[in-house]
Amino acid sequence: MVVDWPVADRKDARLMIDGKKESLDPSNLEFRLEPGRHSVQIVREGFQPIDKIVEVGPEPLQPISPVWIRQEATLTRDGPPTGKPETVAKPIDLLALVDLEKHVLKGTWRKENGGPH
Repeated sequence: MVVDWPVADRKDARLMIDGKKESLDPSNLEFRLEPGRHSVQIVREGFQPIDKIVEVGPEPLQPISPVWIRQEATLTRDGPPTGKPETVAKPIDLLALVDLEKHVLKGTWRKENGGPH
């Protein structure tokens, strides 16, 4: 099996074949596999992982060429982006909501559960 993967795209990445981490050092990524089904996982930081099942038989395999799709990062409350969705409220300007002369809130407000505030 051949993985057609430019060296420049391998930083912070890994290749797993049947759960075993393979070296990304050689410029030519060619692996001898026994006949049968094999799982291939290619992971690159900031991109969606690629999972494939390849069937090794009498016919030669087509090279695997990763097509990278950027993974959208999301904000989290405790630490760096994880790629896991989380709802984060948009900031608001609290001073715009207060009448400083009358010392009251402007407008009509309700609690998140729908009741008046």
